[in-house]
Amino acid sequence: MRASPWPLLLFYLLSGCGGTVSRVVTSSPGGAASNLSSEFTYYHALGDSITAGYALQSPSTQRYPELVATSISLPLIDNAVSGDQACDVPGDQIVGVSESPSLAARGLYSLLISTNDVDVKGAGAYEQVFNTCHQATIAWLALPSEYKVLATDPSVKSSGQTHLESFWNALTTDAANASLMFSITSVVSGPIYVWYRITDGNLGVVSYAVDGKQIGSLTHGMTPLIATQNKASSSLGFLRINSVAAGSHTVTFTQTSIGSNGFGVVAVGTLPPAVTSGLPRVLVGTTPKQNSQAAAVCTGDDAICQAYIQDIKMNVAIFASDGLGVFLFDTRKHEVGTYVDTTDTIHPNALGHQEINQAVLDAIAVF
Repeated sequence: MRASPWPLLLFYLLSGCGGTVSRVVTSSPGGAASNLSSEFTYYHALGDSITAGYALQSPSTQRYPELVATSISLPLIDNAVSGDQACDVPGDQIVGVSESPSLAARGLYSLLISTNDVDVKGAGAYEQVFNTCHQATIAWLALPSEYKVLATDPSVKSSGQTHLESFWNALTTDAANASLMFSITSVVSGPIYVWYRITDGNLGVVSYAVDGKQIGSLTHGMTPLIATQNKASSSLGFLRINSVAAGSHTVTFTQTSIGSNGFGVVAVGTLPPAVTSGLPRVLVGTTPKQNSQAAAVCTGDDAICQAYIQDIKMNVAIFASDGLGVFLFDTRKHEVGTYVDTTDTIHPNALGHQEINQAVLDAIAVF
């Protein structure tokens, strides 16, 4: 049975609301209900204005990532950017801040993104754009750098006209028949992951092959366009090449389109052994409830939000089935979705952040 919201509501009434924050580094005190400091080195939160603590009077103490960090005794970095959509996250919150998980420093991550995709783009065709960026982010956070071959690695070879794209560090083809060759060793049978560049208006097409056997083709552009409200027109796409045997492989990308609009690859990855310890843990949140008393997009008919929730559940299931530490947290498990726990149509107040905090802690309890 759900606990009464009134103690949390009293906390909200005493705390007030207003303000915003992003990319704030804090150190959480001890005395936590669930101390994970012996298992993890840090906790990083990714998301939009909800994760940044928009509309809170004291985001650095009231937002849910801070509450989680305090509960589990881990230092926090909140990478969240207000207004971000799924395709903003790889640039703003991964590449732009050098987010690179590793076995050397085990990280705990949370990702809560989709509210702006819901409100700005709606359900339907744009969901495929959301999914490729959402999957790219989850996979990047869940797979340590020890199992990735970056485009800047000396082992990566190219032929024909290519260049290294500076911000993304993506090795990119510049002409037809130019090729990129990634040598990688799979220690277990399973998929190979590919993080590649997607850019609005770029019509470059590439074929990809494993050990000389052509598997399929990809385009550098997306339909519909990425075109986020935060002005992103490029991001990371994600490809999962199924059923690759253990052993050494060469993954080759060859531009098949004519012209200088080519195709860029940031990294290729393989799965770790099932017994690997120290893997990151990634907690992925569902689309929060919108205020049922206000004119929110999902007010009345929740079908648009539910469409993205199903996408999010599918994306989590993909990586969980691959054996990575990816878990779902249900933001709606404790939410009321009225003015009791929101300040406007979509932003939680202090009580709402307490509710999301509890949803994250519920997911952590499953570890």
